[in-house]
Amino acid sequence: MLTQGVWAQIFETHLMSISGSLPEGITSDRVCVVIYQMPEVEDQTLAQKLHINLKAMGIDAIQYLYYDQLYGGQDVYRKTLATLQKRNIRVLMFLEVSTQGFALTIGTMSDAKWVDFKAKAWQAKGQTMNEVLIRLANKMKTLDLPYSNYLIPDSPELRPQIRLFSGTHFPRYPTQLKRFPLAVSLFPSLTVDGAFLNDQQRAYLFQYNERVALNNARIQEIFSDYPYQSRIS
Repeated sequence: MLTQGVWAQIFETHLMSISGSLPEGITSDRVCVVIYQMPEVEDQTLAQKLHINLKAMGIDAIQYLYYDQLYGGQDVYRKTLATLQKRNIRVLMFLEVSTQGFALTIGTMSDAKWVDFKAKAWQAKGQTMNEVLIRLANKMKTLDLPYSNYLIPDSPELRPQIRLFSGTHFPRYPTQLKRFPLAVSLFPSLTVDGAFLNDQQRAYLFQYNERVALNNARIQEIFSDYPYQSRIS
């Protein structure tokens, strides 16, 4: 099946404007950490290692998400976003792990959507996670940051309690597919205000939306001869 993870990268980090300053609330606001790991470099203990270091820096990372978990579908995305907003999360931290190394990007969460692309983000790259964290710690030492995170949990929260359905849900499925219609969600394209994007970001956004269109066309082709009732949306 086609999934959002086929890009093998976090698209938000490519559309952020990088600056030399950290978000003001890095040590006073709640933080959500989004992790993307390529399969060949996957480390099941990465979140635990990262959380220990973030706690020592006074960063209150109250929620950890895997990137494919966040983009598990439109309903999953909307419910997850609503849950994070309800928990008053203000800072987003993206950790991308690939065969080229580690990339840590820290940005601001928007009040109405996922990422506030108009706000500047901070980024560090290195061959190991320790290199990236040392650069973050050194940067924090140069700033006069207000510290107010004193009740940071000892371990990362990796299983968010997110209800996708209201009321009672009976996970029963018909033995014959033709008895119920099938709904298939297409991948959404990105519509970001281009006024604050540079040429490289615009090119990346254009290529991303092209790939989305190709995948959506492929989904529609697959279901063009589906013998039962279905709806593409």
